[in-house]
Amino acid sequence: MTVRPLALVCVAVAVSLLASAPAEAQRRRRRRAGPGTLVLRTDVEGAEVIIDEEPVGYTPLDPQTLPAGQHTVRVRRPGFTEFDDVVTIESNRDTELDVPLIALAMIVTVRSSPDEARVFVDGSFRGTAPIELELTDGEHEIRATLPRYQEVVRTINARPGQTELVELTLEPIPEELLNPPDPEWYEEPLTWVLVGAGALVVAAAIVLVAIFATQSNAVDSFCPMPGDCLELPAITSPTWRFDM
Repeated sequence: MTVRPLALVCVAVAVSLLASAPAEAQRRRRRRAGPGTLVLRTDVEGAEVIIDEEPVGYTPLDPQTLPAGQHTVRVRRPGFTEFDDVVTIESNRDTELDVPLIALAMIVTVRSSPDEARVFVDGSFRGTAPIELELTDGEHEIRATLPRYQEVVRTINARPGQTELVELTLEPIPEELLNPPDPEWYEEPLTWVLVGAGALVVAAAIVLVAIFATQSNAVDSFCPMPGDCLELPAITSPTWRFDM
């Protein structure tokens, strides 16, 4: 039996229509069914909610009307774990989604007056103010520095899940400390070096005079009066001779 080309074309079209019928029927039912509602539940306030990669607001969030079907939900807030999930929205029904967020760090916002102060946390540079910091549980040292200003140090006892605003005011360094006047002559180090050297010379001279005076007194002990000096006999060494 010979199959005509026209018959083959008719069969292919029929198969295609039969295959697309269920999908088209499903789309029609979905359009007739209408959207559903997503109800988000979480204990953390101020977390950003993103649905299908579109930001929709912050917690606590009003119920969101969404088309029936699957949607991606992301909830995030600095200092907390991030939540990601895929939720299925049913037509004409409320779908509740519990969002557990676990606190990891304390959020500290640091502002300085003047602005642009360099901020260090426990000795490590973190950026310039104003800046938002995530601090782990425990005590931390926050230090702010700025040229020509006195640095400011603040200690923070961080608690995960909490937020705090830290405002630091830096006082300018006095002008006389930034530009000290020229030292007087008596403040120069060389002056005191020369003074010290002169003192050593004077001390040496005094010692020499004392030595000469002592020797002179020793001679005067043999000459009580001028012209009455006793002539000391010459001391000669004995001569020893041995006759054999």
